[in-house]
Amino acid sequence: MAAEVNFLSYLPYLRAKSRIGGGAVEPEDLVQVGLLAMVVAAPRFDSSRGCALAAYLKGRAKAAMIDEVRRSVGRRGWLHRRRELEAAAELCPAAYPSAPAGPDEEYERLEIRGRLRAAIAALPARERQVITLRYASMKAADIAASLGMSESLVYKLRASALDRLRRDLRIRPV
Repeated sequence: MAAEVNFLSYLPYLRAKSRIGGGAVEPEDLVQVGLLAMVVAAPRFDSSRGCALAAYLKGRAKAAMIDEVRRSVGRRGWLHRRRELEAAAELCPAAYPSAPAGPDEEYERLEIRGRLRAAIAALPARERQVITLRYASMKAADIAASLGMSESLVYKLRASALDRLRRDLRIRPV
């Protein structure tokens, strides 16, 4: 069956679907994953199930591409990480400017960063470790493994540390 299928005719479909990675996975990598899934799925196609070959192959390719995106971004994913960074920017907007700053804004940004560093240094050791590792892009599961604690404790310590930082910096919760 695979010899009868022109897999190259599916490239436009695969390229369009490769956008599901949202930047987390290279689109051409997703095209390759989808194409490979089609090649593997074609011999397994059973026309007696009432499904068209094209629909079957497209479904297998899309599922494989989604699985690849999930594997590459992990359980908590890049979207969750993006939301955390946006929350950090809201927590301390002057520390994350969106436009070039003038001398006054630059001074204020440096002052706020200094206050933030001092507030982080004043955290209890475990909370400070969790916050430092989390905002260094480590996943909660990796932090838990490296510090010898459960993942749920990592989340609790992170929440507690953020509450302390908000209180110490007198920032309203977002």
